[in-house]
Amino acid sequence: MTYSARWYDNIYKAMSLMKRFLIFLVLSMFCTKGFCQYKICGHIMDIYGMPISNVNVQLGDTYDGASSDSLGYFAFVTYEKGKMFLKFSHINYKSVSVEINLDSSFQGMPMRIQMKEKNNILDEVIVTASAIGYSKNKTVAISKLDVYTNPHSNGDLSFALRTTPGLQNIDDKAGFFVRGGNSDETVVAIDGVTVKNFFTQGISNIAGRARYETGLFKGMNFSTGDIPVEYGNAISGSLELKINDIPDENIFGLGFSPVYATANAGTLLSNKTAYLEGAFTYSNPTLYYPMFLKKGWKFTSDNSALDGTLRFQKKIRQNDCITFLSTVSKDNKGISQSLEQLSINNKVRNFYMMNLLSYQYFLDEKTKLEFSSGFSKEKNKLLVDAVDVGTASRDTTDDVMFQLHAKINTFLGNYRICFGLDYFNQRQGYNANHFNEQVFGSYLSSMMKLYRSLSLKVGFREEYSTYYKKAFFMPRGVLSYNLGEKHSLSLGVGMYSQVGNTFLTYGLQPANYSRSSQYNFTYQFSIHDNYLLRVQLFDKNFKKLPRQNNLSGVPIVVSDGSGYAKGLDIFWKDARTLKNFSYTFSYSFLDTKRDYFYGGHYACPSFAAKHNASCVLKYYIPNITSQLGISYSYRSSMPFLINENNNIKDIPHIHSIDFSYNYLFNIKKIRGVLSLSIPNILNNNSTLGYQLMNNQGELEKLSSPIKQSFVISLFLNLGFDRRSEIINSLIN
Repeated sequence: MTYSARWYDNIYKAMSLMKRFLIFLVLSMFCTKGFCQYKICGHIMDIYGMPISNVNVQLGDTYDGASSDSLGYFAFVTYEKGKMFLKFSHINYKSVSVEINLDSSFQGMPMRIQMKEKNNILDEVIVTASAIGYSKNKTVAISKLDVYTNPHSNGDLSFALRTTPGLQNIDDKAGFFVRGGNSDETVVAIDGVTVKNFFTQGISNIAGRARYETGLFKGMNFSTGDIPVEYGNAISGSLELKINDIPDENIFGLGFSPVYATANAGTLLSNKTAYLEGAFTYSNPTLYYPMFLKKGWKFTSDNSALDGTLRFQKKIRQNDCITFLSTVSKDNKGISQSLEQLSINNKVRNFYMMNLLSYQYFLDEKTKLEFSSGFSKEKNKLLVDAVDVGTASRDTTDDVMFQLHAKINTFLGNYRICFGLDYFNQRQGYNANHFNEQVFGSYLSSMMKLYRSLSLKVGFREEYSTYYKKAFFMPRGVLSYNLGEKHSLSLGVGMYSQVGNTFLTYGLQPANYSRSSQYNFTYQFSIHDNYLLRVQLFDKNFKKLPRQNNLSGVPIVVSDGSGYAKGLDIFWKDARTLKNFSYTFSYSFLDTKRDYFYGGHYACPSFAAKHNASCVLKYYIPNITSQLGISYSYRSSMPFLINENNNIKDIPHIHSIDFSYNYLFNIKKIRGVLSLSIPNILNNNSTLGYQLMNNQGELEKLSSPIKQSFVISLFLNLGFDRRSEIINSLIN
């Protein structure tokens, strides 16, 4: 009985399991029939046959999909049916959609997908609020916050740029001295409009400063070679400045120091599609600096300056915008020095005006038109009076220029094309002498991909001068090769021309345009904005440089001078190794010679040193929202031209250390920055040149009239809160 019961139970369990198996088998057949599995796979490449990784592959509006691997392959499984679109997308490539039919005829053969790179007309070099960096083709990218926080700059753009490679650190002269070039060999442009007389007039070994407030611009691009075809009248370098966009809020700001006071206010109009801003600055060094003047120096007469800037912007459509900028300034300077044998008085009376109007219009996403015009005027009265010997020099100069520009950027297939027309009308005066010239310019450039990692930009600029009745053709090109994501190589060549400021300096007009040819080879290693190494070799040749000729008894200027400059630039930046700490290091080696203006002497010019080095360190302390900065700069000895007889004596090497402290605070709705700047903390009395005292050849050492000093400044902002932006920029 017991055995039979166990046998019956086993039979019942076996039949139950078989019943379940049959039910599972039937359901599986229905499931297989109704929910077929399809495998979708393929290979993604660019137009050159190179694989593209990290492409997002998505089936219609479903969650089925995959990403391509490092070799461009992808594969995934889906249970969807019917006609659907397979979508391929990548941040750097145009999206692709392929229709597929998932039914019994679908065989799952591997697909071959080709994607084209995006053409973006707005991918020009744009500088954002970040640390000092470099982009392709030797363009130095520096933000306005880098200028404000650089201890060597004291808020001035030109002095901040002198801590980057390729520029000479000439403390007593204004301007950019680029790779053996004089200060007038670099062009400055604001929104495509050439700016004459970008710097204020200096006096008695005190260099002039940039006229424009750094905060006016959203980006600054400095090129020490491979000058873009958009710019002429330059044979050494170019600085491009971009005016800020329309802000999101109204602003009101105040700034105070013992030397100056400034105020600016801006308001949004027309439902935030227009913006109007005005800024005024009054400065007077006699209120503070007399206590820091060296023995024998004193300020004389009026030493005040008043500057005003008006800015208006109107957005027509989403990206179309009109910009108007007007700047007016009046600057008076006077200082005297009492020596054992004579007293020297220096006076400068300067008036400056610049008006700029620009308009950009997008025809479509690939084509942009730009129109701009500018009118500038500067008038100077310069007086140098040697009281005890009864000699005086009084000169008056004026410089007026009107200009028009038109440019189109577009794409023809995979080629990016830029074409433009320029017109300049310039009138200059030196005492009773005058010079008038009209220049018509045109340019064309094209950027193309030769291979996935190889690109070429070629172009030319042509100018015709009505004064010289000559045309100048200047081809330029840059070949770039990317060695992966972190490394790149580039080779740039180009020809350049300019008339310069010889007439405004000496009252004599050159017989021809000066010319230069440049060759630049660059290696760059970068990891985002955190690490950057750039090594650059350069070779420049000058010809038709202006020289004075007195053989006829009447001084004239001939254009038969020549010269060369070659060397090495190194730049290193580290903004990540230590938390809240960043530093930059730059070094330049320069071997250069050229004909001196007064003729008969071919040697290293008096504005070029063989070695220049600088190091800038910045440390941000988040607990007290403060930033400490210290910079060190070194310049080796260089020659100094004593007089027109080519008497030359070397200036000793110069080294200096500058310190700055910035404290950011917030009191209710007021945001502010308290700044302390201490230049030359070692109180070095550097030699800047020599003064010939008498016919016996006795020399007096020239140096800055101001000894070690410090300046405390306070900036307040009652508008849009950019506090976090400033702090983040200090950290980075």
